Amino acid sequence: MLKIRKATVEDADSIRELFRDTITSVNKKDYDEKQIAIWASGSENKNGWEIKITEQNFLVAEIDSKIVGFSSITDEGYIDFMFTHKDHQHQGIATKMLFVLEEIANEKKLEKVWAEVSITARPFFYSKGFRVTERFEKEVKGVKFDDCIMTKYIEHHISKYSMEKNIEVRLIAHGSSEYNAELELRNKVLRIPLGLNVYDDDLSNELNHFHIGAFYNELVGVLILTPLSKSEVKMRQVAVEEELQGKGIGKMLVDFSEKFSREKGFERILMHARDSAVPFYEKLGYRKEGDMFTEVTIPHFKLYKNLYGD
Repeated sequence: MLKIRKATVEDADSIRELFRDTITSVNKKDYDEKQIAIWASGSENKNGWEIKITEQNFLVAEIDSKIVGFSSITDEGYIDFMFTHKDHQHQGIATKMLFVLEEIANEKKLEKVWAEVSITARPFFYSKGFRVTERFEKEVKGVKFDDCIMTKYIEHHISKYSMEKNIEVRLIAHGSSEYNAELELRNKVLRIPLGLNVYDDDLSNELNHFHIGAFYNELVGVLILTPLSKSEVKMRQVAVEEELQGKGIGKMLVDFSEKFSREKGFERILMHARDSAVPFYEKLGYRKEGDMFTEVTIPHFKLYKNLYGD
């Protein structure tokens, strides 16, 4: 049975061995020999490890009294380590350790947790709600590493006030890296839950549409405006990261799009809204037009809003 406990300095040798073995076996698929040698050499400073075990919230995971994983988080929310034994990969050990680290962050009322994440570990952290907030190249002993910071905001500390204060809403350039992130977000929120794929859609004409994004360090919400005529524009593909829904991001996107549409000379916004989203848009002044219909396998209604009043 898996047991997670607080590490002690007596665990230092086992932790150092696991660190070295994981890097030289698991991480070698993503790094060359020089990078692996330098990274693994970090196991040699026993005193440094003992200090981190003492000063950080340092955990070990055990099966039958054998250490099969270790992780740590500082009082500020920095996840310094997350390693699983090479023979116990993909058994949920890292997931359980991360859960405990996030509980520690919750108890300390932290706003976020973050980590410097290897190429190998990025898919795991992404699957747990972390997103890349900084990319950089790091040089250690003359050898360069592709590195990044991944961050996850603690949900109960993200208020509507902090959203409004820290979110930037702006246009996204078609074909840019932000546009690629937009496609990923639309796919995750709007298509995959329906068994569909946004990349199967005809995206060829999106160059002529207006792409609007909400950024909270990274892209967290998106909305597209498609011109229909000189006076009408269609709002579509409204998507917000699931963990941030209900925080006012959708309203910020809609407010921005209405102001932007007026500036472009449009007088009316139309949309096909999912049945479940109709109450949200009605609160913002949108009205139903016609009967319910099915689109992308689910019920929709046509809504509209006159930008200069009725």
